[in-house]
Amino acid sequence: MQYSYTRLKTYEKCPKQFDFRYIQGLPMKTNTGMRFGEKLHKLISDSLTGTADYSILDISQVQEAKGLVQNALAYIGDRTLVGSEIPVGVDKKFRQKPFEKAYLRGVVDAIVYSPSEGIELIDFKTNYAPESKEQLLLYAL
Repeated sequence: MQYSYTRLKTYEKCPKQFDFRYIQGLPMKTNTGMRFGEKLHKLISDSLTGTADYSILDISQVQEAKGLVQNALAYIGDRTLVGSEIPVGVDKKFRQKPFEKAYLRGVVDAIVYSPSEGIELIDFKTNYAPESKEQLLLYAL
């Protein structure tokens, strides 16, 4: 079985939910906020690497999304974008492995670099979740 930060947090929160979702493969119900977050990640990534297509959103979400995308771009500033939506993975001994074969894996939203600050891994959150620091620590390993 492959693990990710989300899978580990799901198990920590509710082992039965982990069983239903990842062992039995039952579908997970999504909500508007989750779907908006997925689309927002795509818009940020597209904005970093080219041009974003806001037509993927409902018209009522466009203004909020544009503001969040601008916040993300402003946070990155003049630092060099190393990559966006980067899949990372390791084996049980934390040696790098291809994403598809990794024991523990995740997707880093952005990696940026500046000579004065070094490398930074970024995980954008639309819900200001405190877990993102834990998630980034796991990615940094």
